[in-house]
Amino acid sequence: MKSYHYRHLVKMIIAAKANIPLSRPLHLFGAGHPLTMPLAVALGCDLFDSASYILYAKDDRYLTPTGTQRLDELAELTCPCPICTQHTVNEIKASEKAERIRLLATHNLYLLQSEVKQLKQAIVDGRLWEAVAQKARSHPRLWSAFETLTKHSKLLEDGTPLFKKRAIYLYTKEDLRRPEVRRAMAKIRRNYQPKKKSTLIIFTLSSGERILAAPFCKRLLQQGVKDHQLLYLSPIYRLIPIELTEIYPISQTLHPISLNNLPTKTLHREAKRIIEEGGYKQIIAVCLNKHLHTKLTNLATRLNIELLDYCKRGSKGQTEAAEETLRAIYASP
Repeated sequence: MKSYHYRHLVKMIIAAKANIPLSRPLHLFGAGHPLTMPLAVALGCDLFDSASYILYAKDDRYLTPTGTQRLDELAELTCPCPICTQHTVNEIKASEKAERIRLLATHNLYLLQSEVKQLKQAIVDGRLWEAVAQKARSHPRLWSAFETLTKHSKLLEDGTPLFKKRAIYLYTKEDLRRPEVRRAMAKIRRNYQPKKKSTLIIFTLSSGERILAAPFCKRLLQQGVKDHQLLYLSPIYRLIPIELTEIYPISQTLHPISLNNLPTKTLHREAKRIIEEGGYKQIIAVCLNKHLHTKLTNLATRLNIELLDYCKRGSKGQTEAAEETLRAIYASP
């Protein structure tokens, strides 16, 4: 760990977890660093032990949430523990060696305890993934280890609840590998059953609109859709049947606009598969979201789908567009 070989640590833990029952506790020896603990917890380690707190203290090293600093490099003590609030950095520097070791070791233990408590709270809050990703940005090699972790979705999924009380946050493409997202996409792909010889409508909505409450969707549903298949285009989950749009975690996923620009190769392949299996009599794409305009336009062009583009109109114009779309759809034989 002194050489920052965090990827090797991830691979070692994965090898151990793959060969023991999930019900068995896993003890990780020598894990006494705030950067390694979140990764280890995410991979299923239950217990830790380490002499790092005293070893760092003997080397005049001060633990922080993002690593260690040498005492002579510190200008301030930023930790709220009793040691740091009752002493100044100059007092610790000027103390005798034995006393300095005691003070630093005590602080280091407080810091490690705080890190463990934060991880426990993150688990309760359903925010462990976010906590690990945030910590991984502390060092480039730690981020490489996090990328390695995200590639083992099956291991992570086994320990991830089916439902959580809070929304999941996505920031980067690595977050698309989190177990909740992978599980939802796999279930949609596995269980989706196209309505044969029906009209397929692929649509987007204005940013922030609740799908089933959006005027466009309400009008479609009020008209009766037994002969229509409605698929919502999501930059995260690709094509979602409207019946599943309020199911966790699909409607509980928050992400920045930048993730709307993810590569579309997989989306095009998935849409092509759905169209080929469905045998639809008519396929229409309806765009009401300017941020997804390029994605839906490219999809319609690639698969030769009729595109009704209303994303550049205001909210009133979009409502009128929805009515116009409905008339066009239901007037068709």
